[in-house]
Amino acid sequence: MTGETIEMKKEENTVGKIVVRNQPCLSPECGSHDARQIYEEGTSFCFSCQTFFPKSENKLNYTLSVPVADIDTLLSAIAYAAQMHGNQKRKHTNEPYINHCISVLKLTYDYTNSLDAALIAVLHDIIEDTSAIANDIKAQWGSKISEGVSILTNTPANNLINRARRKAIDRARIADSNEMLQTIKMFDILDNIPSLKQYEPKFFHTVFKKEIIEDILTFTKVDTKIAFRVLAALNR
Repeated sequence: MTGETIEMKKEENTVGKIVVRNQPCLSPECGSHDARQIYEEGTSFCFSCQTFFPKSENKLNYTLSVPVADIDTLLSAIAYAAQMHGNQKRKHTNEPYINHCISVLKLTYDYTNSLDAALIAVLHDIIEDTSAIANDIKAQWGSKISEGVSILTNTPANNLINRARRKAIDRARIADSNEMLQTIKMFDILDNIPSLKQYEPKFFHTVFKKEIIEDILTFTKVDTKIAFRVLAALNR
């Protein structure tokens, strides 16, 4: 999904749409195929060159129906995530890191239809991977969102705690949380499976797969359909 763009389009009186498109920045001076753009009311905005452009007619990848009352709030979180993750790339595919955040948002919103869940989903890596802190999130979207993102933030790697211990700490924290946060974590895992399986098969089969099976067994508040979906992706 490299170079996706996001369209926020208000339609009728109650439902708007988030539309994700494959499209680079339209400015010759910018020219990046990794540009992130947000569309609203027929125009687009490129974060890379800070320029507005007319609406394009590229083929859609997917669409989310969103209550009009929620669009501005969700748009602000997407914009903030794109700004904070900036030029970060995914480890193996080199696509913009924000693509992962958008994918987790889509998976989460498709299942929950919850604005709170969508906000936490798109912001889930922002404390872990950027300079943002919980109070920044709280100031903009409230304590429920900041606490959710904090719970989903992995324990930082260090020389004092090995990976197994860090994962156990994170697993126990999420296990004590609610269904919404456990669901977002499962969708986060689901989106990470393909690249790890393809580019790090040894790590995937000897370490990651075992960790995720333990997560599934521990996160008992998750819908079994989602758990089986993750299991199927692990074993596909």
